Amino acid sequence: MLAERLRSLRKAQKLTQSELGRRAGIHPVTICEWEKGNTSGIKLQSVQKLAAALQVTPNELLGVETEGGK
Repeated sequence: MLAERLRSLRKAQKLTQSELGRRAGIHPVTICEWEKGNTSGIKLQSVQKLAAALQVTPNELLGVETEGGK
């Protein structure tokens, strides 16, 4: 689930929601809502920004396995 992955990746990098927001160009309140599971309507562009800020691929952020086991 995106909410759990987002929170886990953010905490693993010891980032606050505000710090992640600054890196991704997304308001921290929005990140808070997404971490609570309110992700309906999230745009692909936002997923890409978050992934880049967390230095992971969008698939890793979404928890999607791709060909080759990753």
